[in-house]
Amino acid sequence: MKKISMILSIALLAFVFTGCGSSGDTSSTPNTPPTTNNEGGDTEELVFEQGQYGEISITADYKIPGGALFLDIRDDWERVSMRAVGSVGGAIYEYRGENGSKVLNEEFYNQVLVLAGDESREIILICQSSSRTRAASQELSNRGFSNVSHILGGTARWAEVKPTETIFNTNL
Repeated sequence: MKKISMILSIALLAFVFTGCGSSGDTSSTPNTPPTTNNEGGDTEELVFEQGQYGEISITADYKIPGGALFLDIRDDWERVSMRAVGSVGGAIYEYRGENGSKVLNEEFYNQVLVLAGDESREIILICQSSSRTRAASQELSNRGFSNVSHILGGTARWAEVKPTETIFNTNL
């Protein structure tokens, strides 16, 4: 009976310490270091290992660090309806038709490299909800970029938290 009790205790401890399933907090996954929160624009240079990237949870006083490439990776037709002030286009991660069709852009890495100038430049990605930027951050980090982060919640969150720094329904 003592052996069974000991085995159950060990199993319970293993379960508690390793967890089960996903809580949705990607900051604890092996691919991402802890979430970044840049309040007031003060930032330290982050350098991630290959395969790692940052996630930025914005606040009303968040500022894109000087020198960073703030890249909106959505299609132009999406950017016309809403975009963050200071973001630029020019590298689309996944072409999306208004009918829902999706095609991965095989030139994405090269397009970002041209815009950034080199793989060490800080890159901050934004899309509509952060699903594309999570995948794009992973790809860029896997291929050599050393300082890639993305905005959690994308432009939807940006518009909610920073409405005065959001452009709606204008030409690019």
